[in-house]
Amino acid sequence: MPHPPGFQRDRRSFLVALAAAAPLAAAPALACKPGRGSSVVVVGAGAAGLWAAQLLMDKGFTVTIVEASGRYGGRILPDTETAGGGLADFPIELGAEEIHGSSSVLFAMCADANAAFVDAVSADWFWMADGDGNVRLRDESVLETDDLAAEAVSFIDGLYRWDGDDITVTERLEDVGIADRVRFLVEAQVGNEYGSDDDHVGVLSLAQDDALWTSGSGNYALADVTMLSVVDLACSDARDFVQLNAVVTAVQSSNAGVVVTLADATTLSADYALVTVSLGVLKAGMIAFDPALSDEKQAAIANVGFGSGMKVVIAFTTRFWPDDLGSLYGAEHVPEFWAPGLGRTEDPLVLTAFVMGAKADALREEGGSDDGILALVLADLDAMYDGAATPAFAAGIVQDWTAEPYVLGSYSFPSPGSSALRADLARVEGRVHFAGEATHTTGMYATVHGALESGERAVQEILDRV
Repeated sequence: MPHPPGFQRDRRSFLVALAAAAPLAAAPALACKPGRGSSVVVVGAGAAGLWAAQLLMDKGFTVTIVEASGRYGGRILPDTETAGGGLADFPIELGAEEIHGSSSVLFAMCADANAAFVDAVSADWFWMADGDGNVRLRDESVLETDDLAAEAVSFIDGLYRWDGDDITVTERLEDVGIADRVRFLVEAQVGNEYGSDDDHVGVLSLAQDDALWTSGSGNYALADVTMLSVVDLACSDARDFVQLNAVVTAVQSSNAGVVVTLADATTLSADYALVTVSLGVLKAGMIAFDPALSDEKQAAIANVGFGSGMKVVIAFTTRFWPDDLGSLYGAEHVPEFWAPGLGRTEDPLVLTAFVMGAKADALREEGGSDDGILALVLADLDAMYDGAATPAFAAGIVQDWTAEPYVLGSYSFPSPGSSALRADLARVEGRVHFAGEATHTTGMYATVHGALESGERAVQEILDRV
């Protein structure tokens, strides 16, 4: 998920406790009008769908929640099978992992759950060539001592102040003339970080969206609970009513209401529908809308970026990296590794590979299978740590979000021109409302709290119509 700009970001200094920031009320200040017996079908039980359903139920609506997959949570996915019994002795997040900023409904949910944050100070490392072409691991001082690396960091910071044409990051790199040997820094911290690659991220959209960001600059990791458990507690009523394995194929809207059709030909009638599926599902045309979606919304679906991406989480029998490792950049296949156990366990033995965009597609194609992908990721670590990774390999998980049939990608990203299109993506069509991270119009897309806030916005829209 996106972070504030620059390599000295706050992954290295997670706040010690929730008391470090003022707690918020998790429930938003929605209009006081009750649902008055109105009904809503919520399509999708990710963060946006669950929270919207909870708010609607609190307002007295009759709510039906349908989820295509066999679980709720969407792109929030803890490793429930091996955490604590195989892969790690702490919760492993295969999807959303951080809380971005302390001024958000998600941060407030953490406070309500009495969740603690990780307290750890970390250091970043870089696998990179020096001026003579010698490739080795270098600590974060290289960002100041290597002139070209310093130029790359300055370039990244400058992207957030860009006010020119919405060219891609790669085009801007060419214009500025950033040296090839340090471009991996930009790829890791911009293209990959935003769920894509530098060839597809638009500089002006990136800057415009960053200027709208209001949740704060800190990034927080949960110490001993999962992201899903926090959302689950806040949506405890709604989650009990989720109908799993209920694949929606059509949504029909008329003046009389909506009819939602499932793959088994079951139909659900209601006053309103709230569609919270991923942008990947909308792009794939998996749901037929009658009447057809407006030209503006179809253009937004087509042109707002939605990246390919995966996480590869690997446990080892021994640790061969520094005990304070935060992130590791510059591998051949993996733009960024991090150590999720830092601050969570006394002996961190797990690394997470975070691979988005073209790198994810290449890793998937070259690896050919989960075992093949794991082998390539281990080879990257072997190259950096003198062959220490493969002999220490214990277990691994490949969570390929692009291969998830009801997600089809990672999260939305600032493609050229996308900043102006998100309002069309969020716009109501007849009695059909839309929510989900990609529909957030003020910069918080690609985050869990952005998804939650989009649900709040959609609920308010429905309340305004009752």
